[in-house]
Amino acid sequence: MKDLRPRDVGVLIDDAIATYRANARPILLAAAISVFPAALLVGLGQDFYLRGLFESIVAGSASDAPATFGFDMLAGYAVSASGAWLMVLGRAYLDATILAAFPQMLDGSVSDNKAFLKAGLPRYGWYLLTSYLVQMLVSIAAVVSFFALFAGGIVVWALLSLAAAITVLERANTADAIRRSYELVKRHFWRALGYLVIVTTLVTLFEGALASPLIIRQIVVAAQNPDAVFQQTPLVWKIVEGLVLGAAMTLVAPIMPLALASLYADLRARSEGMDLIVRAREIAARRA
Repeated sequence: MKDLRPRDVGVLIDDAIATYRANARPILLAAAISVFPAALLVGLGQDFYLRGLFESIVAGSASDAPATFGFDMLAGYAVSASGAWLMVLGRAYLDATILAAFPQMLDGSVSDNKAFLKAGLPRYGWYLLTSYLVQMLVSIAAVVSFFALFAGGIVVWALLSLAAAITVLERANTADAIRRSYELVKRHFWRALGYLVIVTTLVTLFEGALASPLIIRQIVVAAQNPDAVFQQTPLVWKIVEGLVLGAAMTLVAPIMPLALASLYADLRARSEGMDLIVRAREIAARRA
């Protein structure tokens, strides 16, 4: 069992990444099944839609503007929207699976990939429902606090950040999970908020770094031929960009549920002495 004593924010993030690395095979297998297809649709859709939109604007009313611009934009938008909905469902499955296996990960690495893939299914519905409800509450709080720089949305986001995870980790229903998240986070609000902001920023940076070859390629092409920016992008390259963006989203997807599980364990250790309870149970089991 890993050390569950209260730890610094940096150690919590390191532990989450170390857990990812130690269980990379089953985690990436689950991500490839549940997230990559949707991420690929989102990546392809965004690339076709955004590029089609840009190219159509540049082409304007030119008589030689390709007739495929409008089709690219419409198809790209439809694919991207479909991928976004599938992404929500896929991410919920991946998160529930990782959270359900988190106690086993603390003891070491996951050995049974098939059992890992099934671990989150019993709590999938509760996780999805709670995530949706929390997002609604955050959105409502953000709108109400519009003139206060959305402070209400930020506060609710932090206080209820663990609710969906608790539906899996404690097998709680939505109401109990929301109340439990509020109780755990409110005692260490600023610590939890800072941690969430750091993790969210790192995830965004990681995803951007993985997709950086695309950006570098575009910069090089623009530097070599400025007019290339205003030309239609080849179909093959659009597909390559969609694949890279999809892979980037898939690889970083497991970080957030692992980070939330680490935060949950840390807050329980700080507020309830969970580390001491676990250690006492281990000692009792050895003596028995």
